[in-house]
Amino acid sequence: MNITDPLVLRNDVVLVPVAELPPDVRAKIDFDDGDYTVSRMHGRMPSQIIDPETASLLQLFREPTTIVEAVIRNSRALAKDPQIWLDELLPHIGGFLRSGVLVPNEERAVHEMKPQLDAGSFVDGWQVVRCVNLIEDSEIHRVRKGNVDGALKIARQPGPFEGSVFDNEAAVLTHLAGRATAPRLLAQGMHNERPYLVIEWCDGTDSGAATQYARHDRAALLAICVTIADAYAALHDANVIHADVHPRNILIDN
Repeated sequence: MNITDPLVLRNDVVLVPVAELPPDVRAKIDFDDGDYTVSRMHGRMPSQIIDPETASLLQLFREPTTIVEAVIRNSRALAKDPQIWLDELLPHIGGFLRSGVLVPNEERAVHEMKPQLDAGSFVDGWQVVRCVNLIEDSEIHRVRKGNVDGALKIARQPGPFEGSVFDNEAAVLTHLAGRATAPRLLAQGMHNERPYLVIEWCDGTDSGAATQYARHDRAALLAICVTIADAYAALHDANVIHADVHPRNILIDN
């Protein structure tokens, strides 16, 4: 990436002052005065805590700008030496590029995604409440049928159910039925030529955020680690190997 190429924040990036978060959320976070959370509404990136100076730099990328231009403007506002400030910021900017927070201006339209299901629409009798996760190949919605809440996972592109990752996941959930390590499978099928699953809705915090909140509480971190290890050991005992292990695929009870 050339530092003279214009970059821009994705439209789904949300910057929120920690001070504006609900008290119960702030109580779980270690932060300093003026800190912000940065997150993407869509994608696998967990929320991050950033200092106000980094947040003020990111805000400059709401409109296309180069790294050099943004750092010069930001260093002037903060009364910092531009070259020293650039050296300090480059690792952070690299992280924002890798996580998709910042993208090349000419690629923003390619990276922008919108849910293919609207709130209030129906899939096999399940009413869509809201989109909770949107990634390149699938989207997840909270859905409801009567007084039962579920998580609808549906492919973003047409394809067969048989032989797909949805077929495999349905088989695994059926195999694990009744075990505490996996949610119940509530429905499966095709919608507009796209395979889908509906599984039991589980409240919780993804493990990336949970460990960030508890990073200064050694006992809490150890408890989370032990719980995760026990869950995967139970899966292995059931002859199941999870092939997509990452923090947002692990929910920790609140």
